[in-house]
Amino acid sequence: MLAQSGQGVAEFNRKELAEKFQCAPSQINYVLETRFSLDHGFVVESRRGGGGYIRIIRVAPQNVQSIRDWLQAELADPISPRKAELILNRLIEEDVISKREAVLIMRVLQAETAEVGSSLADVFRAVILRSILYVILHSEREG
Repeated sequence: MLAQSGQGVAEFNRKELAEKFQCAPSQINYVLETRFSLDHGFVVESRRGGGGYIRIIRVAPQNVQSIRDWLQAELADPISPRKAELILNRLIEEDVISKREAVLIMRVLQAETAEVGSSLADVFRAVILRSILYVILHSEREG
């Protein structure tokens, strides 16, 4: 939907979105919160009523420094495997890493956290991911 708009912005009414996501119009806020959050790289604006709309806006970091700032905030706390995957997917979308690099990073994260308890695994996952991405982002600046 957003890719088709070409500008990273799409506007819908609740009924359209409810049909698209196969849910009741009253559930659309929950669906949007889970699929189009700032963590996923989106901002959602909505206005209720007869002329109401829901606007989904793709938020793209403007430069490497803003990506670094975003990553620093995202990786400040322990992260789950799902959050690591979301971060890597966003970096693929922003052309910071390739799909191949993301797969390699996920494999490293899985291998290095497999033998640790889940709370420690989340801490290790954040530290490892932060280290790998630091190297990638700094090598881009030098290269």
